Amino acid sequence: MVNVAKLAATAKRLIEKPGHSRTVTLYKPNTEPANALQPWRGPAAAEEPSSAKGGSKLVCKACFVPVRGTGFGIDAQFRGGDNEGAQGEVRDVREVALIAAKSLPTGTDLRGYTKLNDGTRMRSIYFAGLLSPGDTQVIWELALSA
Repeated sequence: MVNVAKLAATAKRLIEKPGHSRTVTLYKPNTEPANALQPWRGPAAAEEPSSAKGGSKLVCKACFVPVRGTGFGIDAQFRGGDNEGAQGEVRDVREVALIAAKSLPTGTDLRGYTKLNDGTRMRSIYFAGLLSPGDTQVIWELALSA
């Protein structure tokens, strides 16, 4: 029988190993309107994410790998489903970021995060998937734009 807790700890150690990872900031946009008296205008696009307004900012370590090298089954292009853009365009995924679930606060769900800043540039997150055998979360994979 596989010890999944030990596997999760190994994933954390390897992903966060010096020289293999970078500190990144993930952004979840605000969902509450910028002005409560004008809710039809929605949240301000340039506004800093705030937990009071349904958004958040999370700092963690991530390891970047080429799309074809992950083995998670992601193809270089997503089509259809949740990965399809508003006009049905094909999104070109350039890189995948791997984040150890053990390095995040318990119960963190990365599916609502839309942007990743690795210190050099801001990237869009097209897809967030979780490797989670049973109840143990092991690795989050984030498909990123160029």
